[in-house]
Amino acid sequence: MKAVYGVIPATLEHIEPIARTVRQADVDECWAAAMMTIRDALTMSLAGAAIARVGTADGVPGVIYGVTNIGPRNGQIWMIGTTLIDRHQRGFLEHSLTELDDFQQSYDCLWNYVDVRNKRAVRWLKWLGFSFEGPVSYGPMEKPFYYFSWQRCAQEIAA
Repeated sequence: MKAVYGVIPATLEHIEPIARTVRQADVDECWAAAMMTIRDALTMSLAGAAIARVGTADGVPGVIYGVTNIGPRNGQIWMIGTTLIDRHQRGFLEHSLTELDDFQQSYDCLWNYVDVRNKRAVRWLKWLGFSFEGPVSYGPMEKPFYYFSWQRCAQEIAA
C-alpha cells in the first residue's frame, strides 16, 4: 500500500515524536554545532522560525524543518530528520523539492552549516542545488562543517 505524505505546520507538540526517532547524524550535528540536545535545538528553532513545517508519512512525523529570518529576504534554513525518512526516501525527496521551491519564493538567500560527517544530508543538499564552501571550523567544538547556500542572483547568473 502506498504511503500518504503530508506537510503540516510545526508546533511544540511535534518535538517529542521527532526526538524519539531522530537520526543519530542529526543528534551528533546539533551537539557539534551548538552543544544542544535535539529537544532544545527544536524548541529554539521553532521559537525563532518564520516558517516551520512537519513532513508526515501516513500521519506520522518524519521530518521537521523551517526557515529563520536573518535579514530582508535572507533566511537560515534548518531540518531535523527521523529514521522514518529512511523508509520513505522517494516521498521525502519529492516533497523537499516542492518545499524548497516555496521557500525560494520568499527568500533571495537560504543558507546554513551542515556537519561534514552527516553524509546523507550533504548528498541531499547537493541534490537540491545548494552550493557548498569549506569545510570550516564551526560551533563551540570547532568541528568541520560545510557552509551551504542558495542565492537567487547566483541562480539567475547561471541561467
